[in-house]
Amino acid sequence: PDTGEIVTTTTLDREVWEVFTLRVLVQDGGIPSLSGTTTVLCTVEDENDHAPQIIVPGHDIEVLENQESGVVYTVLASDMDAGNNGAVRYHIIEGNKDEYFAINETSGALSTTRALDREQVSHFTLVILCSDLGDPPRSSLVQLQVRVLDDNDHGPSFPTLHYQASVREDAQVGTEVLVLS
Repeated sequence: PDTGEIVTTTTLDREVWEVFTLRVLVQDGGIPSLSGTTTVLCTVEDENDHAPQIIVPGHDIEVLENQESGVVYTVLASDMDAGNNGAVRYHIIEGNKDEYFAINETSGALSTTRALDREQVSHFTLVILCSDLGDPPRSSLVQLQVRVLDDNDHGPSFPTLHYQASVREDAQVGTEVLVLS
């Protein structure tokens, strides 16, 4: 064709091939024919065609009760798109009873906000939303099972400070005297 128009001949996918370098030759119809060349650099723009992918899909986490607040796990997701389309943000959307947990929006670091008490809550099922910043955004979910481990922070005790029992002098060996519970 003699229009000088450069057109695509197939669909493009930035994740497969991001930059094309074309060498263009132009010739006139004269005798002798004269020509010139130029280089065209074509960059394929990104479309938000991928959702974030969870790197470790679902995990069981164990956290010892009575520990100071701190990071207990890091949710990791990646998105093959570029720019905002590939920037992943993390949010807890379910299971955060009494807001015992917080997640860093950009790093995915999951932290306790205060010490956990297994005697109050022994298990959490947290649902984490991993979404990109595309328009419209794409997202994925991951479910984390958090089990709170016992710290043996309660010693045994008796409901009554003093007990009294009587037993006959001629009681046989093995006779029950008192039951403590």
